[in-house]
Amino acid sequence: MSEIYAFIEAEKTTHPVAFLCRLLEVNRSSFCAWLAGAQARLSGGPLTRPWPTRSP
Repeated sequence: MSEIYAFIEAEKTTHPVAFLCRLLEVNRSSFCAWLAGAQARLSGGPLTRPWPTRSP
């Protein structure tokens, strides 16, 4: 499923997200949740660092 969401992310500059989701038969809310998770992973959020960090 991640490949489909990645495709939508790549093509959203040329086609509306709603159209792509309908064409590929995925929920737009699922794409938005995947996108939020991807952004959290890139920012080093809790999805990539589930353990507590210590202050120096």
